[in-house]
Amino acid sequence: MKKILLSTFYSGKGGSVFILIKSAEILKKKFDIIFKAPLKEADIENHRLPCFIAGTDKIKHLPKLVYIFLKELLWVYRNKIDIIYVHDTPSLYIYGLIGKILNKKVIYHVHDHNIQRSNRKRYIKLSDFRIYLNENLVNKNDRNYKVIPNFVEDFGINKGSKKIKIISIVGSICDRKNQIFGVQIMEKLEDKKLYLYGNIIDDNYYKKIEKYIDNKRVFLKGFRDKKEILSTTDLIFIPSKYEAQPLVFLEAIANAIPVLAADIDGVRDIAKKIGYEKYLYKEDNIDDCIEKLYLIEKEFFEKKDIFRERIKEIYSLEIFEKKLIETFLKF
Repeated sequence: MKKILLSTFYSGKGGSVFILIKSAEILKKKFDIIFKAPLKEADIENHRLPCFIAGTDKIKHLPKLVYIFLKELLWVYRNKIDIIYVHDTPSLYIYGLIGKILNKKVIYHVHDHNIQRSNRKRYIKLSDFRIYLNENLVNKNDRNYKVIPNFVEDFGINKGSKKIKIISIVGSICDRKNQIFGVQIMEKLEDKKLYLYGNIIDDNYYKKIEKYIDNKRVFLKGFRDKKEILSTTDLIFIPSKYEAQPLVFLEAIANAIPVLAADIDGVRDIAKKIGYEKYLYKEDNIDDCIEKLYLIEKEFFEKKDIFRERIKEIYSLEIFEKKLIETFLKF
């Protein structure tokens, strides 16, 4: 039985880590699986760190990174790993190099948002095969890949209320998630409350929104269980600047909870597949955002079952499992 190493840089419980853990459970049916998170030992502030690129804010981490690289190189060799499966760029840099040195197959699941064109050539060189969440992420020069969308969980929640009172933004507090737009828009929505869910990973960005958190209309909730979040909210708000494939969008619709989201690539891909495009607002446009909010409040609950079925059909666990196992059996 082939041995597969699944590794993550992140120590949190975000959407991509959840998918990786679920992937481990699925692959255990056919392979010997080892799950590790050694890179958190590097204690790096910037999760998008290109591990071996020098810079004033990164050079201090090099001793730790070199130590981890050598330790993992020896570990992979001794444990006779056949395939290395990573889903974040720091892990790709470490294990991609290890794969080249030891001639091990490296599969990169492009889960994170670090998909700028400048990095695409690098991750093709450092991995033997890529798994993309949607066609929009695929490098046009990539010949070794498979598109496997995320799957969605149905928590059995079915909101019946047509009145939206509690709005929730789910995600780490950082510039990419663009919570500042969410808290600013609350100035025009006096009859609603905003809950911010997620850990603070950018202290400087948090300082920009801290003054809006009054615990009367805007609340900082921290990290919470997904089912708890969806059970207590009336609408999921996604003001992000960019997303690969927001899992919270899928989970909300699958549980009959409306989504108000910016018209960005990862969101638009889902919206087109389920017929939800008309409810997306122009990025950073407050007036259009409010207009779409009231349109959702007016129309969503009459169409929620249609959207739910489309989501479950396209983003099912069965499809995800079948495609994932098929991919790994090729190696």
